[in-house]
Amino acid sequence: MKVFFWTILLLPVQETPEAALARKCDGEIPWITDGVEVPDGTPRFPDAPGVDRSRLLEQAKAIARDKNRLILWYCPRVAGTHMYRAPVLDGYARAVFFTDPGVVDLVKAKFVPLRMTCDEKLGSAIGVRKPDFVEPGFIVLTPEGRVVHTLDRLRTFNADWLRAVLVEILRRNDAYNRPAGEGVEELIRGGDDERALPRATADQKAVICRRAGRYREVLDLQCAPIHKGIALAALEDFEGARKILEKEDSAEALYFRAAIEGWTGKDPERNMALSISRPLLGQRVRDLLAVAAALDEDGRGIHVVGVGAAAPVALHAALLDPRIRRLTLEEMVISWSQVAKTPITVNQLTNVVPGALRVYDLPDLAVALAPRPLAIRFSTDPAGKPVSRAALEDAYRAARSAYAERGADSSLVLEAREP
Repeated sequence: MKVFFWTILLLPVQETPEAALARKCDGEIPWITDGVEVPDGTPRFPDAPGVDRSRLLEQAKAIARDKNRLILWYCPRVAGTHMYRAPVLDGYARAVFFTDPGVVDLVKAKFVPLRMTCDEKLGSAIGVRKPDFVEPGFIVLTPEGRVVHTLDRLRTFNADWLRAVLVEILRRNDAYNRPAGEGVEELIRGGDDERALPRATADQKAVICRRAGRYREVLDLQCAPIHKGIALAALEDFEGARKILEKEDSAEALYFRAAIEGWTGKDPERNMALSISRPLLGQRVRDLLAVAAALDEDGRGIHVVGVGAAAPVALHAALLDPRIRRLTLEEMVISWSQVAKTPITVNQLTNVVPGALRVYDLPDLAVALAPRPLAIRFSTDPAGKPVSRAALEDAYRAARSAYAERGADSSLVLEAREP
């Protein structure tokens, strides 16, 4: 009998180039920062020994006085809130807001940028505290430290929207809204679009109109095709936009092409679209069945070992294919019902099967496998932590009975790694 290991490796390996680039998402903005990375899956305020946030704010105020600018404080975390997934929203802000040329240029031209979490001491001093402020958000202050605007409870991550809000804040605080220059490009960078428009080129006018949501005006301009493609996408003429953007090779065109595929559900790689009718688990089961058929050349069957996220795949495949004569499952989540009851889970989305719990759970598949040899070792809870022997035995009590009824008690092995 051949032994085949089926695993999806999730190892702490060296940082990938993509991950390194992701960390640089907001690198074009010269932040004054506390350097804190917000932890995921916990409402706990991040530890930052040695960080003096009051000193950082004073540093920003000094620069603001020198340049006569407002301070734009981006706050990804406030002390005392119940937010569990703050890094997810922070990631959206970094990837959407702080990579957009319009937002980046405006922040660099007109503000003193401060990226800093807000602890209780500083929050009390300036009046930023839960539940009045829900992160992530922005606090705009004068050089003296007076709060002139807060922007929180964000419901959209749209860079043009954020730029428009910041431009309006500057207009309401005209003493800090000196133009970045008198040239057209300088006026656009500083958000003075109306002053720039009469002297702007067709492409510059297209950018101004796009940012203002005046998409139909873009279509009437003699501008570069990419602007018209983006305008058509905004007007939901997706086919017209696709025809134009497919001929462009810029990063902006690629971004909007991907967005169109996502909006229209035509992207073949989107897991959520696949999960409507072809769950990712089902695709992997099909792959494993094909491999099993190829390996069992002599008809003696194979032994499959499924590890981690691959274990449920192996369990389903074994139920469907008797050529899998022996099955070992390691570090598999104890049950899907536990996943459904757990607020914060780790790496469970890949194995979602819509509606499965109306019909069966993972332990039910183990019952159906009796009397084939089955070993379940080192099961985990939905958060990825080891479960106890008692919890494992309780979850698979029906499987124990099924194997006993078939006279195959020793063919079912349940082994726990005690927490």
